[in-house]
Amino acid sequence: MVPEILRVLLAVIGVVVSLATARQARHLTPDKPDSEQPSMTARIEALRENLALSATILDEIHTELQVRTTALEQVRAEAEENQRLADLNADAAAAVKSLLARTIEAAQEEASKRDSKKQRLYFVSGLALAVPLAVVANFLYAFMTQ
Repeated sequence: MVPEILRVLLAVIGVVVSLATARQARHLTPDKPDSEQPSMTARIEALRENLALSATILDEIHTELQVRTTALEQVRAEAEENQRLADLNADAAAAVKSLLARTIEAAQEEASKRDSKKQRLYFVSGLALAVPLAVVANFLYAFMTQ
């Protein structure tokens, strides 16, 4: 597909260059009487030179297109590789995010259990100390008021 397009493009460019060169040559030469017009062989030689120049230019254009096509293929390959790496990084980021969420949840549960144990310990300690202190206080009050 690409070589066919290149051939057509190069042919079109060759025709355009030939026409432009012939037109420029016509404009540069002043109008001469028929006797002073270049001979047919001179005109054919000029056309041959123009075609040779067109062929050289077409070869240069073809080489440039090949270089650009190769560069485009390399850029595409790099883009595909970068996309693959981006997908891997996205998967890794999702895994890290999931691990982080589980770690935070586990730490929160552990802290909640510790706090719950502390609250129960404080409640039991309060009960264990309040009742005997109240009994002792009542005893002392009764002893002092007698």
